[in-house]
Amino acid sequence: MVKCPHCGSTDQQVKVGFTPAGSQRYLCKKCQRKYVTEPKDHGYSRELRKKVLQLYLEGWDFAKLAGY
Repeated sequence: MVKCPHCGSTDQQVKVGFTPAGSQRYLCKKCQRKYVTEPKDHGYSRELRKKVLQLYLEGWDFAKLAGY
């Protein structure tokens, strides 16, 4: 059962699509607010960002990094 984090209601919860990161979005028909129960991270992983920064500091230009 899905519970609204704003008003606490468990009835009248409907699915209303997904976030850009792919998490299910819900609408509470009682308080008319949208929310996500389990948000997902989006963007690049910490490891990939660290590796790209390391390569940049070693002299790789942006064109090379774009293909990495």
